Order: sequence, then structure tokens, then C-alpha cells
Amino acid sequence: MAFFDLYFSCPPIVFSLKRKAERIMETNNKFNVPHYLFPFKRHFVDLENGSRIHYVDEGDGPVLFFLHGNPTWSFMYRDMISELSERFRCIAMDLSGFGLSVAPSFFEFTAREQAEVVEDFVNELNLEDVTLVAHDWGGPIGLWVAGRNQDRFRGFVLGNTFAWPIHRFKHRLFSAIAGGFIGRFCAKAFNGVAKLLLAVGVKGEMSEEVEKMYMMPFEEKRNRLAQSVFPRELRHAWPFLNEVVSMLPKVNQMPVLLPWGMRDRMFDTHELLELKKLFPVHTVLPLDAGHLFTEKCGKEVSKAIKVWQEEISLGLNGFQKQRMVG
Repeated sequence: MAFFDLYFSCPPIVFSLKRKAERIMETNNKFNVPHYLFPFKRHFVDLENGSRIHYVDEGDGPVLFFLHGNPTWSFMYRDMISELSERFRCIAMDLSGFGLSVAPSFFEFTAREQAEVVEDFVNELNLEDVTLVAHDWGGPIGLWVAGRNQDRFRGFVLGNTFAWPIHRFKHRLFSAIAGGFIGRFCAKAFNGVAKLLLAVGVKGEMSEEVEKMYMMPFEEKRNRLAQSVFPRELRHAWPFLNEVVSMLPKVNQMPVLLPWGMRDRMFDTHELLELKKLFPVHTVLPLDAGHLFTEKCGKEVSKAIKVWQEEISLGLNGFQKQRMVG
């Protein structure tokens, strides 16, 4: 444990993520996505920090705002958007430098920077009455934004995510490897971090062409730094994550649906139990899936969201006070 504390408190300069050689170029995420795999119109918005954000905006009705984590992009929500856009306005953005979004040259892909981009995006589109649908790092990033803009949000769908500084040994070990020199080298050389996370997160339940779509944003080597920053942030983003914790009292009485891939090795039932404690008005949806549960259970989660939203609208099941299932 002493090694990891030393590593993260005093990272060697040679391992620094601020290497100028990797910061001088923008990410340039332009690639073709077959319409039959991702049948949505592409939208783009230019934000003040220089990010050019790609997003999907489908359907009408109450807003469902989808946020992905690492190393995914809005593509992970394609099945859910198809199912839910008949009843809801589904907005799914790509974080800066992920998917089809372009990051500015000075961007370092930290959780705080991404959260600021998401906040600017929400304000730019003037989103209101929002239900956040978040996975992985999309959870703490989205909750930070909601805590600072609670009047814009009405509820949360949080799946296989977290909302606090990570202390568990397996996370520290993963952060040291995937977010350290080894991870950065593997990411740069052969997309190692992204390939590992997808292999563990889906466990062979994904077709070759779908897997290719997840890897396309990192086809060019200059776009690969982002995938190794989030693992490092599990330790280095503690100040940001402490801010998330401090803002939870502003939003933790809102209703929460917790779809959870029960075979997830990274965020297991420990994180699920913690979220249940933090959000007393919750409903749990256990899923027979791994970390990236949308690939196998997207339609199942969509159906649950429809029922859950209807119950909230009708004031059923005690949502006006508490709803605790699971």
C-alpha cells in the first residue's frame, strides 16, 4: 500500500500526463458509423473552452440526458435511445475527446474538465426537467453538474457507477496500472486500456462490428491519451469527487433508478449498496450482465425506465416520500 501512496502523491515527472508532445494536437475524432448501427442524426455544438461536442437529440417529451464513461461514447446507448425516443427527448453527448467529440489542444481529459464541459453543454442547450442516465464516470460527472444546477434535474438513472473518492484496493491497483506508465504505453501502442475495459465489461457478448465502433474513436494514436486518464483519475480526482459528495444533499432526495450489471468486476454490489444509502428514494434493477450492461440489457433497462417514469408522474409507489426496492 505504501508504494501506491508514494506513486500517486509524487508521480515521476517522466510519467506526467502534461507532456507537451501529447497536448499540442487536438483530438480529431472523425470516423464513419454505419446508419444501421447508429441510426441517429449527428448534432454538434461548439463550447467556450474549445470543445466541439457531438450529441444525439431524438424524440420529444421529458428529457433523458445520457452520459457515458470510459472508454465508451454515446454509441453505448443506441438501443435505449431507439426504445425511449417515442416517449422522451433523448439527448446523448460524447465527452470531450471521446466518440465524435473533439477536444481542444490544451485539454487534459480530467474528470473536472469533463464535468465543466458537461455543465456548459447543459446550459448551452438550456436543458430543464432532466433525468440523468449515467454509467461509469458519467455518474460522478453528471452528479457534480446536477449538484450545481439542481433546478434543472428531476431524477437519476445510475448504473454501475460511483459518487465518492475510491478507496478499495482493487481500484487503487487498477488505477496504478491502467493509469500509470504501463497503461499509457499500452493505450498509445495498441489501444490496450480500451481493449481491456471492453473485454472485461462485456465478456464476449458483443459482435465484432459493434466492438469496432467502440474502438474507432481511438484509431489514431493521438486520440488515445484519454482512455488512460480516467483510470488515473480514480486517485487523482479525489478533490473533485469530494465536491461531488458535498453536493449530494442537494439532489439525493430525487428519485433514482439503479440498473446494475451484477457480474461487474469493477463496480460490484459494494458500490450498489453505497448508492442505495446515499439515495433513499431508489429502485434497484438487477441485471444479468457485466459492467457495460447496455449491450445485453438495453431494452430491459428502457422498459424499466418507462415504468419508473410513469410511477413518478402518477405519484405511485410512495415516490413522494420514499421508494426502496432491493
